[in-house]
Amino acid sequence: MASSSGNIKFGKTYFVRPTGVHKATIIWLHDVESTGYYSHTALGRLKHPNIKWICPTAPKRPVTSLGGEVTTAFMKGLGGVGLGAAQALYYTSCYAFGWVPISPQIVIGINGWLPGWRSLEYNMCNTNFGTANRAATSRILLMHGTSDDVIPSAFGYKCADSLRMSGFPTLFKQCGGSSKHRLIQ
Repeated sequence: MASSSGNIKFGKTYFVRPTGVHKATIIWLHDVESTGYYSHTALGRLKHPNIKWICPTAPKRPVTSLGGEVTTAFMKGLGGVGLGAAQALYYTSCYAFGWVPISPQIVIGINGWLPGWRSLEYNMCNTNFGTANRAATSRILLMHGTSDDVIPSAFGYKCADSLRMSGFPTLFKQCGGSSKHRLIQ
């Protein structure tokens, strides 16, 4: 059964249940114009006995990169903590370079970093037409604990500064403490 959030209606969610000892759960997001059913079918053939796959079906919505066509598509925003933040920021830079078609309009990173931050500005200036315009479509919020023992807060600030200098609207918020959980609360 489809679930709803406001006026957004998600399609059916499909599961591939582990046949062995459950060791991992992966949420698999399908491509534009697809459904969780097709992902579920393909992932079931992989025969990973210890993985539970969750395959939701995206809501139907207009997709700007497809000329406003209404189809199933995930993503208005991305976010993550630590490595999840790094992945969200990397995806956002890939959109700016024209490597992926769907624009993340809102990006939130907590105690994370941007892989390749040192070369971002250079790459933005030396790539194809439209890169700066695509970068400007994503609003980025980076939050970082002042006592993070893995990624120093100063490094988070450098990444945010690199994003700003490269044309990404970015707000950096430093928060007291080190716990990722405190930042989320």
